[in-house]
Amino acid sequence: MPTLRERKKRKTNETIVAEAARLFKANGFANTTIDEIAAAAEVGVGTLYNYYANKYELLLEVVETFVSDNLAEAEKLISKPYDDPVEHLVDFIMLLAEQWFVMEHRLMADIFIATFQNYEKFANGVLKQDVRDIDMITKLFETLKERGQIDESTDSYLAAVSMHGMIAIDFMILIFVPEGTITPDMMREQLKNQMTLLFNGLHPRHNA
Repeated sequence: MPTLRERKKRKTNETIVAEAARLFKANGFANTTIDEIAAAAEVGVGTLYNYYANKYELLLEVVETFVSDNLAEAEKLISKPYDDPVEHLVDFIMLLAEQWFVMEHRLMADIFIATFQNYEKFANGVLKQDVRDIDMITKLFETLKERGQIDESTDSYLAAVSMHGMIAIDFMILIFVPEGTITPDMMREQLKNQMTLLFNGLHPRHNA
C-alpha cells in the first residue's frame, strides 16, 4: 500500500500534468512557461523540476495521459480472436489512435513542431513511445501468425515497422489539415484500405 508521502507525490504529479495540459491547450506550448505551470499547480518551480527536467518532458507526459487508458485495452485486443485479420489490425490501430481525436488540434501541431525543433530534448521519450508501439504491433502480427492468418515466414518486426511508418504519415496529415476535416470514420476507412494493401501485396493475382 502506498505511503502518505507516495500518495502526496502522485497527487502533486497529477496536478502538474493536468495544469500543464490545460495551459498548453489554452495558450499553446511555446507560449506557456514553467513558471506559469508551477503557479497553476500551486507548487514551487524547484518542486516542478524535481518531477520534470524541462517543459518538453512535461509535454510528453501530457501526451501519455491521453494514451495510458488505451494501452491496457490494446494489449487485451492483441489476443482477441478475429475472423478478419485486417479488421483486427484496424481496430487495434484505432484504439491507439483515439488520443489524436480527443486531443486539441492546436496541441497536436505543437507536439509535432516541438519534436522537430527540440528533438534532442524529446528524443528519448519519443523513441520510447515508438518502440512501445512497434513492439505491440509486432506482438499482434505474431498472434496472427500463430492463428495461421498470415504467412508463417512473415518477419513480424519488419511488418510492424512498415505499418508504424504508414500510420505516422496518416497522423502527420491529420495534424496539418483543418480540424474536423478527417473524422474517425474516415481514418478507419483509410487504415482499412492500407492494411488490405499490406496484406494483399502488389503481386498480380491469377485465377485458378
